[in-house]
Amino acid sequence: MRAADEQDFASYVAARRPGLVQAVAVLGSPPGHAATLTDRALARAGREWAEVRQGSGPDAEVWRLLLEERARDRTRWWHEEPATAAPGLDRLEPGRRTCLVLSALAGLPDQDVAALSGCWPSPGDPATPGLEQQARELAADVPVAGRSAAEVAALRAPRRARRGPLVLALVLALLVGLATWRGLRSEEPPEAEQVEEVVGPARVRQLEHSVPIPWYASGELVVGFSALGVPGVRRLVAVREAAVYSDGEGRVVRADASGARLLLGRSAPGAALVGERERGWVAWVEAGSDELVVVDASDGTELGRRVLVGLGADDETPPAGVRPDEIALDAAFSTTGAITYVIGDGSQVAGADEFRRLSEARGWLLRTCFVGSGSCTDHLRVSSADGEPLLAR
Repeated sequence: MRAADEQDFASYVAARRPGLVQAVAVLGSPPGHAATLTDRALARAGREWAEVRQGSGPDAEVWRLLLEERARDRTRWWHEEPATAAPGLDRLEPGRRTCLVLSALAGLPDQDVAALSGCWPSPGDPATPGLEQQARELAADVPVAGRSAAEVAALRAPRRARRGPLVLALVLALLVGLATWRGLRSEEPPEAEQVEEVVGPARVRQLEHSVPIPWYASGELVVGFSALGVPGVRRLVAVREAAVYSDGEGRVVRADASGARLLLGRSAPGAALVGERERGWVAWVEAGSDELVVVDASDGTELGRRVLVGLGADDETPPAGVRPDEIALDAAFSTTGAITYVIGDGSQVAGADEFRRLSEARGWLLRTCFVGSGSCTDHLRVSSADGEPLLAR
């Protein structure tokens, strides 16, 4: 690095590093680990500082690197330092939380916030000002230990941790919606052995306008500014810059805005498809088996699989935060270590082949539990009269 670049980088680290660490902590990482992730991103930026500093400024690029470090991080930080509870922010979907935190703390233009988080800031939402104020207050309380630019620049990229045990430990505990499917589905005949196949690119139609998340209607899957001709989509989740869907034939496919598609596997009939957007993981119950398979959608790498056990009132191993007399009807999780469940009474499930609501049922309970601390918060109870519960993915 040239002397001028070194001096400029040192000035940037001194000015921006404390705020970056605090903002990452507000995203849900413990303060100590937030500093580690920030330093990794800054070290990467420092290696190409002459290019990073060009244009309107390096902030957006540094944040891109920082969010990338956080998304691909495999450190088991919750064993050492739990994240700080943030009741309002912990209830947000990860992309929305990132959008709000960037809007409140990063000082970036709205278009940069949208490009980084996948959603546009929502000043018209009456809840936004209160949540942004909570973000600022939480950030102000985060302690930041100093570190020089030279120490940051000397950091090397961390070795990739083994992902299999972590994926299974987290995802098997969190994706209880898949296990609920197993307990409530009717018996299906075994699937015939599938012949290996490849899906070709989809027809692409360019659009003038777009929305922050993929969506599907009338035989077209919209990703960014592209409408892909993809018939028969049954399940759909967003992963980073693409989408993963399952169709009527049970195929699980990743598709991006260019129309390129990658066959990831096949799901059992009626099985849920669950995605973790920031890391790009997808999980489903494999066709012809009771195995949960977890795949990195970016390249189709299988991260792990295990036989899925049903969840119910008589099970000996309910998920964390769910009592033996309760049923986890749906669940969604985030990289912040929070699991949100929809909880039903054991009496609300009549049997493995039937789902019914009783007139005397107490309704559905919304509960959030935190992996790191083990604590849970019950938010509210709602009527069960209007159909089965569903959490946004």
